[in-house]
Amino acid sequence: MNRTTNRERHPLSFKKTLILLLSVLLLGGALLAVFVLIPILRDFRPLVVTLHNESGAELTEIELRIDGQDDAKYAYPRPVPSGESRNIRPELEMQGAGELGLRAVGAGGEAYGGTICGYTESLSGAVTVTIGADGQMAVQGECR
Repeated sequence: MNRTTNRERHPLSFKKTLILLLSVLLLGGALLAVFVLIPILRDFRPLVVTLHNESGAELTEIELRIDGQDDAKYAYPRPVPSGESRNIRPELEMQGAGELGLRAVGAGGEAYGGTICGYTESLSGAVTVTIGADGQMAVQGECR
C-alpha cells in the first residue's frame, strides 16, 4: 500500500503560494507608490511653471517676480515662440510668504502679466499659464 502525504502530492504548492503572495505585495507596493507617494512628493518639488504661448506673437521677455520682495525676480533666458510651451523652474528664494507674478513682453511690445500664485510660502507645486490670443492669462494648478 503506497500512502503519500500532502507534501509528497503537492510539492510546489508552498512555492506557488509564496510567489503569489510576493507578487501581490509587489503589485500593492507599486500601486501605493504611483497613487499615493508620487503625488505627495510632487508637492515638495520646486515650483514648475508651464507657459503656453497662444498669443500669436513670440514672447521675448519673461519674468517671474515675488511681490513685496524687490530682489526676488527671475528672468527666463529664452524666447517662447507662438504656439509653443516651456517648463520654467524659477530660481527664486522666498522670504516669508507672498504672491508670484508673471510678466511677459511680445515681439511687438505687447505686455502680458498677472498673478499666477496668489499666496505661496515655499514655491513648490505646478502651475500652467496660458497666454491667449486675446491677451488674457489663464492659470491652472496650485502653488504651495
